[in-house]
Amino acid sequence: MLIVLAILLTAAGAATVYVTAGNQSMLPQRAGATVRQAGWGIVLLSLCCWIEALGAGAGVFGAFVTLMLSWIALPFLALLPVFKTVAGAR
Repeated sequence: MLIVLAILLTAAGAATVYVTAGNQSMLPQRAGATVRQAGWGIVLLSLCCWIEALGAGAGVFGAFVTLMLSWIALPFLALLPVFKTVAGAR
């Protein structure tokens, strides 16, 4: 159960950091620096969950892999019609 929480926290943190990037396409304008700091806080919390669930070495590896896979998937998720109605026609 802790691994599921770690995966969800990592994905949420990655999405929060992603919407602060200049070239994100999910929101009409990028989010501010406070949102970016909150995103990195969520990522650090997920890293703690990963380490608690799997140990130090495997936990860090699991956190980074999940973070990278989330950042790979987010630009493709932005192509869904749901985000086109939020962001307007592009």
